[in-house]
Order: sequence, then C-alpha cells, then structure tokens
Amino acid sequence: MIPSNGAAGTCLPGSTKVIPEVDLWNIDNIVEITLPVDGGLSFTGAKFLDIFWDLIIGRGGQLLLLYISYHAFSQVLTNMLPTNQLTCDTYAAVAFDNGTLKGASTLARDFWRRRYPRTRYTIGVYVVMIFSGLFIFAWPTLLSAMTSYGAVMNAEVTVNGETLQLSSFTPCWGIVSDASRVGLENDFIISADVPEQYNMQAQQTANMPSSQARNLSAAESLYEYYRNHTGQYEDYQRLGYHSITDNVSSIYPSGQSSDSQYISGESTFKHNDSTTDLPSPLLNFHVLVSNNGQQGYGCWYQNRTTNRTVVTGYEILETTAGKCTPTEKYQWGFSFLILFLTSLFTAIWFCAN
Repeated sequence: MIPSNGAAGTCLPGSTKVIPEVDLWNIDNIVEITLPVDGGLSFTGAKFLDIFWDLIIGRGGQLLLLYISYHAFSQVLTNMLPTNQLTCDTYAAVAFDNGTLKGASTLARDFWRRRYPRTRYTIGVYVVMIFSGLFIFAWPTLLSAMTSYGAVMNAEVTVNGETLQLSSFTPCWGIVSDASRVGLENDFIISADVPEQYNMQAQQTANMPSSQARNLSAAESLYEYYRNHTGQYEDYQRLGYHSITDNVSSIYPSGQSSDSQYISGESTFKHNDSTTDLPSPLLNFHVLVSNNGQQGYGCWYQNRTTNRTVVTGYEILETTAGKCTPTEKYQWGFSFLILFLTSLFTAIWFCAN
C-alpha cells in the first residue's frame, strides 16, 4: 500500500516535503520507504525489527544461499575433475571461500589467466560461479538496504495561519462563484466524484422513465449545466474559461469575478423539476484542472461548521504552506525498487544454480 495522509498529498517517512503520490519506480525513491509494513512502532521497536531483519533474513538467507551453491557447485566440480578442467585454486575457492571476495577474486583470476581448457561449458561454469559468489557476498547488504525506518509524517497545509491536516480535505472538481443566481450559496463546491456520479446516473436512466430516475443533487445539476455549455466554456481565452492553479482566495472573492471571466449568453438551469432562466452571462465556473497535466494540482476543500477552506495543489506542493511534520510513531518498511531488483537477481541466481 502506498503511504498516504490524504487525497491532496502524502509524506514519505522522515521526509519534510509533501508529494502528490509515491512513484514506486522513481529512482529518487530508491532508498525511501515506499512499501510500509508497520507505522505504529516506537523507536526501539523499529530499531529491533530492523536488526532482526538483518540478522535472521540477511545473514540467515546468506547461509542458505551458501548451502545451496556449495552442493550445486560441488556436483559440477566433481564432474569436471576427471577431465582436468579446473585448477586446485578453483576447487579450494568453491569449497572453502564460496560467497567471499577472496573466493570470487580467485575464480576471476583463474578465468582471466585461462588456467583451464577453454570450452563453452567451462567458461559458463566459471562465469556462473564468479557472479554467484559475488551475489552471495552482497546478499546481506542488499537485504539491509531494502529496509529502513523513519518517523511517521503528517501531511499538513497552513491556511490563514491555521495548520490543517490534509487527510481532512476532500478533492473537488470545481467551484461556481455565482451559484446564488440559481438559489445556491456562492462559491459552491463541486466535489471530484460528481462527474462520475452524473455519468453513471445518465447511463442507468437512459432507457428509464423520468419518473423512476433518482433526483440529481445540486452539484450534479450544476455539472449537467456545465456539460450543456461545454462548447462555450472550453475556450480558455476568448470565451473566459477560468482555471486556477495557485491561491484560490486571492484570485476570486466570495461570489464575485470580473466581467472578463464571464461568458455572454442567456441560459437555463434545470434542477430536477425546477427550472431557472438566467440572463447573460452564464454561470461562472472555476474548473480546477491539473497544471499542464501534472498530478497533484487541482483543488481540495474542507467543510467545517464555522467556515469552508479551499486549497489548491499549487499551494500544497509548491509553496511553504504544505509541509510534513513528524509524529512520535515510527514506520518500518521496504524500498520497492531495491526489493524488486533483489527479488529479480535472486530468481536469476536460483535458475543458474
């Protein structure tokens, strides 16, 4: 599971920067905890778990690999002895120094100096033994590198001097600044799931009598209004489509916008059985889209009894308003990239042996 403290952003353990999401394949996250296992640990518990992993899985796994490779290569060496296809140094390296740098260097030296008959079989055996020894030697280091622990971080944003948890925010699709024209509150928020809900409703009721269809919510009716005028809204400059990519509150005051942001034309707003004829201009939609397709931009809102807070991805990700603060708990887990690469190398090693 990808660590997440809310839809608006997330924090990696020990990191102070809010990010939109955790990219498991990003090379920059190669030593980060991208696959958390337990996030409710004390420092002592996280440290003990890390030591336990290094000793039992790291060193224990190395012993298992040594046992498997010793028996596999012993059989190979036994078959090669009658034909004089290996040196005494090679035999000693496999028998007594397997899984060490000394053993790997001895095999590499014999391979480089060609101290054996050069056949495809012997070349293949030497190459496999050299890389097998190096892999066994590196196994505990790889196992140790794939795990880590750090403080559990809370993703937060500061709005008007107040610090709020990002987990308390809900993603929104857009805001209608002058919704009072249709009997709703100004700066009416359309949540991010409204378009999907509306489309599902439209599909379900396509062949259904209107009397049997469920009533649309106010947000769905506003989205339907937007869809009916998509051709007018989608021209950014000439027709006044407005996209917000930074501080919401500084761009539009409550219920107000300049005339340049409006689109001319009379329209009709339908909400279930009621109809409202609107004089020009159209309703003023602020559609908070991603910034150049970059994930993490858009808007999130928080409804509270006293007021409503709206923030954008720009504020959270690109300004000092968004931050990660440590808690008293610790997170232990894996680096996905190192875990994936080690698993891949281990599978290849087993196939070679």
